[in-house]
Amino acid sequence: MDLAFSSATEIAGMIAERRISAVEALDARIDASRRLRALLAGVLDALGRSERPGVDDVLRAIEVTERMEKYYTPEQLQQLEDRRQALGDDTIKQVEDEWKELYAQVRAHREAGTDPADAEVQKLVTRSGELIQMFTGGDPGIAAGLKRMYEQEGPARASRGFADPADMEYLERARASRS
Repeated sequence: MDLAFSSATEIAGMIAERRISAVEALDARIDASRRLRALLAGVLDALGRSERPGVDDVLRAIEVTERMEKYYTPEQLQQLEDRRQALGDDTIKQVEDEWKELYAQVRAHREAGTDPADAEVQKLVTRSGELIQMFTGGDPGIAAGLKRMYEQEGPARASRGFADPADMEYLERARASRS
């Protein structure tokens, strides 16, 4: 039973009817408060990195945070936050820029009709794997969550617009050509 969005009156009724204990109700509200705090901290952090945050920035930060919560456990989200802090904002920005450049190169090869097994394309496959490793920290659970996000949300949405579905398909063919 998820009490995160139940009102105090609803929770009091559940306690009175002995459907839940007061401790369960308190734990659920504490968990909901922690999730809300993490969500708001993520929004504030994203806004702090923006020169002139606007409504679109706030909405985008909330959307990304909610999406992350859908695919990762609270423990995994904490690992990701710890990695983000360890890497620092400058490195995160550099990696985001590198992803954009990598996808631009993938697109150029795809549009030029380059064979996915080509050595230059394979270098892009290798680098994309290294960047994914940097994000996941080698954690298989985080990697699985990332894969689920791309499958369910689609590449453009999961990558915040960095990746085009055709480019992702081309990159997958290039990965498959390694076998």
